[in-house]
Amino acid sequence: MNRTLQQLRRQLLPFVLVCGWLAPAQAQQVLKIGVVDDQAPCSDVANKNFVGSAIDVWHQVATRSGLRYQFIAVSDPNAAVRAAAAGQIDLAVSCLNITPFRLQEIAFTTPYSDDGLSLLTRRKQKDLATLIGNLRASSIIRDSTGLLIVLGLIFATVLWITSREFTHRDIVGDNKKHTFFKGWMMLAMGTGIYKMGSAPISMSLIALNNFLRLVITSIFVAATTGALLETSSPANISDAQVLKTALDNKIGVDANTVAEAWLDLAADSMLSVSDQLKLIVPFQDSDAMLASLEQGKVGSILADSATIAVLLNKLQNPGQYQVSGTTFYRTPQAFVAGKNLSNDSLNAINLALGNLKFEGEVDQILARWQPPKSR
Repeated sequence: MNRTLQQLRRQLLPFVLVCGWLAPAQAQQVLKIGVVDDQAPCSDVANKNFVGSAIDVWHQVATRSGLRYQFIAVSDPNAAVRAAAAGQIDLAVSCLNITPFRLQEIAFTTPYSDDGLSLLTRRKQKDLATLIGNLRASSIIRDSTGLLIVLGLIFATVLWITSREFTHRDIVGDNKKHTFFKGWMMLAMGTGIYKMGSAPISMSLIALNNFLRLVITSIFVAATTGALLETSSPANISDAQVLKTALDNKIGVDANTVAEAWLDLAADSMLSVSDQLKLIVPFQDSDAMLASLEQGKVGSILADSATIAVLLNKLQNPGQYQVSGTTFYRTPQAFVAGKNLSNDSLNAINLALGNLKFEGEVDQILARWQPPKSR
């Protein structure tokens, strides 16, 4: 019996040694996840709390992949890319744009979202002349006004013929021309139309005119309201003239982000280096950037569209500001894979991201982090 136990021990000894060697190694496989600070709604670090849409996505990925991790705060997106490239972190988590120059340095996970850039500016105050100009420029208002007049003329003519002129004392004028004109205007405006005839055919024509007039008037009122309350559609800031106009009033930009890199590149063809230093103002803190916009030190701020939506709601009077420009393209966003991240871990992360995206879970997470409409 003792000999059998000894043989069993000798057979199990290599297995025990291997397990003893693997267990500590596996226990040490805790991924270092770099979380980019001050990049709401994607990622933010406050009082050692790591929050944001990208953080929620990562929690789901880690749960599905069975990965252990610890969060590390990183100051900005570019710093996160550099830390991943140097092997200081295993993964950078935020809405990190996949760009050609970043792909030269590091690998990304499969994309889970996309976004463009937006320009936030103070809303221009409209004077009376501007409002009148908007009304005159609306083709719907012009067409509906003309249609009301023409429609009244047609029905007035038919009624004039079928009723053998207008005979009611409130319509009859000094002569036939005045009488017809008065009846025409009454039909166009919808006032006193019961006085224009009591015969069945006359009443039918008046009812049809009144119905059509109400429809056209509703269109006119809707178009007028839209013209008075109209906010300009965002311009394409990739257009050189649009961007130059914004630059002339100074643009604040989140430092060390794709927004700053894009703006520097776009401005190279239209501004000297000295002018760029004056007109492009990088900020390390989003609150400072917003304060600068409110104080009029910069005319606008440029950032990812999702970030702009959050910043707009942080302003004291968000109704006084608007998104005046956007880029009409969207850049894929993903996590940044660190230099030392194993292929097995990367594959597990990509598989989890793919499943989450396919199942709609990612879209639900991103929707939850969308800010409410500005007040």
